[in-house]
Amino acid sequence: MIIGTILRGIILTALVGSLALVFFGEAHGATGSVIKLKVDGVNPTRGTLRAALVNSKEAYTEDGQAVMVQSVPVRQGQEEVVFQNVPFGTYAIKVFYDENDNSELDTNFIGIPTEKYGFSNNARSKLGLPDFEKVKFQVNAPEVKLDIAVEHY
Repeated sequence: MIIGTILRGIILTALVGSLALVFFGEAHGATGSVIKLKVDGVNPTRGTLRAALVNSKEAYTEDGQAVMVQSVPVRQGQEEVVFQNVPFGTYAIKVFYDENDNSELDTNFIGIPTEKYGFSNNARSKLGLPDFEKVKFQVNAPEVKLDIAVEHY
């Protein structure tokens, strides 16, 4: 029960906390990159994908600010989330499939998520967040394409 509570706290803080924050920093104009994120594993008829783009280990692991957040209504079962005007650099993406559209990562009574979630590079971890080294990726081209499969714990 303690592990479930800790797991819930870590995942909720990292995912929902980042997703609740808005874009910060200066506008990057036409020189930024486009990240196209294809998300698999969703029901084609309902829900919303909620994704956060972070640019540091601190923002990834703590309740830090996301560089950008996106919420995309699900329509096809294989959805695309697009982040525009992203400066070159190192990033990570956290995404969850909000099946009931309540803007929260729902969990069971011991804190284990009941909605699907995923991370860049399809990194997984049994307890808490995958290590930042496993989820980070480079944006160093005008367009970056990524795939994430959202899954249950």
